[in-house]
Amino acid sequence: MTAVQLGPFVLSTPRFAALLALVAFLAVAHLLERRRPGVSDWAWTSAVLVLLGARGGFVLENLSAYLREPLTALYFWQGGFSPVWGFAAAALYTVWRRAWSRHALALAALGLLTWGGTLTLLTPAEQARPSRPDTPLLTLDGEPTDLGRIAAGRPLVVNLWAPWCLPCRRETPMVLDVAAAHPEVPFALADQGSPAHDVTAFLGERGLPHGSVYRDPTARLGVELRTVGLPTTLFFAADGTLVHTHVGEISRAELERRVRGLRD
Repeated sequence: MTAVQLGPFVLSTPRFAALLALVAFLAVAHLLERRRPGVSDWAWTSAVLVLLGARGGFVLENLSAYLREPLTALYFWQGGFSPVWGFAAAALYTVWRRAWSRHALALAALGLLTWGGTLTLLTPAEQARPSRPDTPLLTLDGEPTDLGRIAAGRPLVVNLWAPWCLPCRRETPMVLDVAAAHPEVPFALADQGSPAHDVTAFLGERGLPHGSVYRDPTARLGVELRTVGLPTTLFFAADGTLVHTHVGEISRAELERRVRGLRD
């Protein structure tokens, strides 16, 4: 499972696991407040530091990408967190406040176990991951093709999108820009079920190139790849193995990091 749907909201598995761990951590801290006054305040501050530290660490690790678009460092919804930095920030705060105790250690263990256990349960086993399908696609000129022909034995980035999807509209110009900067790794931006006119009109309005954009008129590709929601970006190795799935809007830093991983 790459994502969890909660009513109208779709969360990637890592985000859902982190949210569940956070809820468990803070809820139990609240219950312990009567026995250990101050533990709830410590827990809330630590949770904020984990979030800010993890985000700040990721930004530093990918500083060149964020220097191009500084405001995107604030776009938390795009993902991009390095947990080690966050845990380090919370640990330093705990030492500074002298807040370590068996209650604090138990809460930290609970959070980590909830996070890791949820990821383990919801992440598909290697053999259960879908491989690159040969779903028929169309170029914007109406010529038939498929992902195998587009990849031609190389790694491949597949982005499932549609012009009516607001996060897709925000990220598509950036995705095409990254695709142009990495010609050694082909991209396939596969529109999911939109009329051809809507796709070409959107690209024309933004002055975007058409070369990496394809149509999946019946939205079959998303079904075969077991995706939930748009946009979704999938990274395939040269042998067709699915390496990573990013659910939701993706940042330039994360996209470039994953492309480098495919290339290397």
